[in-house]
Amino acid sequence: MPRKQRLVKERARRLAQQIEDDPDRVARSPGRKVLKDQAMAHARDIARAYTEVAMAELIKLAQRSKSENMRLLSAMAILERGWGKPAQAHVGGDEGDSPIRHVHEIRRTIIDPAKRET
Repeated sequence: MPRKQRLVKERARRLAQQIEDDPDRVARSPGRKVLKDQAMAHARDIARAYTEVAMAELIKLAQRSKSENMRLLSAMAILERGWGKPAQAHVGGDEGDSPIRHVHEIRRTIIDPAKRET
């Protein structure tokens, strides 16, 4: 196991042990946001440490799975990680449910002060 993965696992284990020893600590601590942020950072580090393993598994599923649905979901996950999620068009409520169009118009109107209504 690579050194980085071991360190991440050790930090996550220590944090889990702290929470297990005193579960109310998160709720009553004035620094609970900091503790929550640390927990999220550890979870993110763990996930990132296993990125290569997860991608290899997605590729294997996309290539070898017997289920067409699993192959499709795996392929979509791979593409989203590589290219990001596709943009979603805003749609209107008309019959064709076509995309909403924003019309920007600039009008230049000359006002005659003599004909100005008060």
